[in-house]
Amino acid sequence: MKINTGKCGKCKKPISENGEANRKRLCEEHYALHKEKQRINIEKRINKIADKVISSHKLSQLEELISKNKVQAEISRKRIRKQWISGSIKRKSDVKDILESREWKNTQELIRKKEIVCVRKQFLDYVQTVCHLYLLKLFYSREYLNKNNPYNKYIVSPLGDVSTVVTLKLEVAFSFNPNSNVSIYTDDIILIPKKIRRMVTMEKLLLKIKLQGITNQGHDNKKRSEVKKESIGIYKRICRENTPEEVSAFMNRMRKELKELPSAAFNKYPPFLYKSIEKSLPLFRLAQMEYIRIYQKHEVNIFVRIENELSHFKFHLESFAILSFHALMAGKEKGKEFLKQTLLWINFTSTNTTSSIEYLTNNIENKLKSFFHVDMKNKNEFIKLYNSFFSEDVIEKKPETETINSIHKNIFKTNFKI
Repeated sequence: MKINTGKCGKCKKPISENGEANRKRLCEEHYALHKEKQRINIEKRINKIADKVISSHKLSQLEELISKNKVQAEISRKRIRKQWISGSIKRKSDVKDILESREWKNTQELIRKKEIVCVRKQFLDYVQTVCHLYLLKLFYSREYLNKNNPYNKYIVSPLGDVSTVVTLKLEVAFSFNPNSNVSIYTDDIILIPKKIRRMVTMEKLLLKIKLQGITNQGHDNKKRSEVKKESIGIYKRICRENTPEEVSAFMNRMRKELKELPSAAFNKYPPFLYKSIEKSLPLFRLAQMEYIRIYQKHEVNIFVRIENELSHFKFHLESFAILSFHALMAGKEKGKEFLKQTLLWINFTSTNTTSSIEYLTNNIENKLKSFFHVDMKNKNEFIKLYNSFFSEDVIEKKPETETINSIHKNIFKTNFKI
């Protein structure tokens, strides 16, 4: 073995040339002090154990085992327990690929923010749904086209590798509910544009501070009691609440769901800058998917109706999606109110002065101006807002026509025909 050379880090004397002292980069003097310190620490530990008084409870347990001749039975019980713990470690290693997946880790991090009160089968469904939302995030954001995405899931497009991966910036988050730290169902967890989540959170936080200031005026501040949340991991809780067979079946189901990627991902979630925004409607499709997951079928049929009504107003559909996300992030009830309001817009009967389509587009424009301070008639304002949802600009104004159009680029390293 190569001998270390140089100076001792403690006194600058030459490092010892002998074995362990050399490996620890110490001089002879400081190595001797190191060994003496080790000896004293060991003696302290031995004395601490030797001087420890056995409790009367443990003594009575031991006497009972001896009197009833159950010493061997107790030894066997401890041996079985040791084997069970060893088996538990092995079982955990069998599902290591799932526990270390980005979807599982993100789910665990998210649900630690609240107390999840459902148990057994309901909790299994809860975990599976949230993991699935994180998997959907990979596709709706278009991160699946990025070789170095944090999910380690990559699909090669039929046209080859993508040189420029433009993504829709998304988050999985709890909708806003300041009065509760408890979650029962996954309908209060949504896949939402990051911009909307941050905007609504800031709005509600400022409102909350304002209301607290009014409430606390002339009164002593009282510390708000919070629900005590468990720090136990998802897998440990699943094992605690379910039989080994149920745990095994669930983890196999999760493995299949997280590993099987959709074969038609490129067609369903086409790259931005390749397929026009007007055709793919990324925000509208995402909003429609989330509302279908959370609300009743007859309520979300509004998305089909409004798409038919505004078939020639694609960016109004995207604006409608932005408004729907804003409502949903504010809470499930707010989302339902938004659906009811939209139904009134759609059911408007045309008059001599205003057509039904004009009434619908005007309401969308007014709402967008009210919440986001953006006038859709000012194309530059709208383009700036819309592009802020993406990692790179995806729409622009054509100078010759003064219309808003998708940006198209050759984003593939090699060109193949499908």
